[in-house]
Amino acid sequence: MISSFYENKKEINKQLEAIYSQILPGNCKSCANCCSESVGASFTEAANIYVYLLENSLFTPDLKKAIMVYYLDIYQKRNKCPFLDKTKRCKIYEVRPLNCRLYGHWLKDDYESNLKRLHKQALDISKEFNENGYEVSKEYLDFQIPYCHDFIGELYDLSFRNRLYDRLVNIDSGFIISNNLEIDYADKGIVEHIAGLLFDTEAIDKLRFENKLTDKLRRRLIKIAEHIIPKVYINK
Repeated sequence: MISSFYENKKEINKQLEAIYSQILPGNCKSCANCCSESVGASFTEAANIYVYLLENSLFTPDLKKAIMVYYLDIYQKRNKCPFLDKTKRCKIYEVRPLNCRLYGHWLKDDYESNLKRLHKQALDISKEFNENGYEVSKEYLDFQIPYCHDFIGELYDLSFRNRLYDRLVNIDSGFIISNNLEIDYADKGIVEHIAGLLFDTEAIDKLRFENKLTDKLRRRLIKIAEHIIPKVYINK
C-alpha cells in the first residue's frame, strides 16, 4: 500500500489538503485532552502519516515502543496518543488526520450525541468479545473525552463534517481501485493503522483474544518493537 501511495503522493496530498483547508484555524489552550485516544483515520491519511514519519526520521525506538504499548493496551486502557511528545506537542501535526483537525469545531449537541454513539459501539464490541472469552475493561468502556469549552473558532454542523468525510472515502476508494489493492475497508484509529504497518498485529490480536498476552510476553514484544526497522516500501 505504501509504495502505491508514494507513487501518487503529490496528487493525494493535494486532495487531502483541499479537504483540510475547509476547516478554519481556531485557538485552544493546548491542554492535549483531545489526544487521549487513537482517532479514526482513512487509509490514505495513514499512509501519508507513515511516509511523513519515515521521511523525517521520526520512527525512534521510543516512538515504536509507545505505539506497541498503545496497541497492546487496546480494550484495556485509554493511553495518550503515542504521537504526543512530552511537551504536549504533536509529532505529526502537519499531517494529522481529519478527525484531529475537527476536534473543537463540533457543536455541543452533536458532540454529546457522538459520544453516546461511540459508547454504544464500544459496548457492542465488548459484548461480542465477551461471548468469545475476552473481557474488555470497564475503564476502556467508560472513558470519554469531554467536550472542549475553551476552543475559540468556527463550529461545524453534521452535514458539513459528513461532506468532508465523504470526500475522504472517495480519495480512499479511488486510491484502492486505481492501484488494484486488496484491502478490506475497516474503521481504524491512526495508531492501529500505523501499528499494522510496523508490526504483525494479526498475530498480536490472536494472542490477545486467546488471553495469552502475559506480562512476560508483553515486555518481550515491547522490547522487540524498539528495534524493529520500519519497512521503507519506497522506490526512490
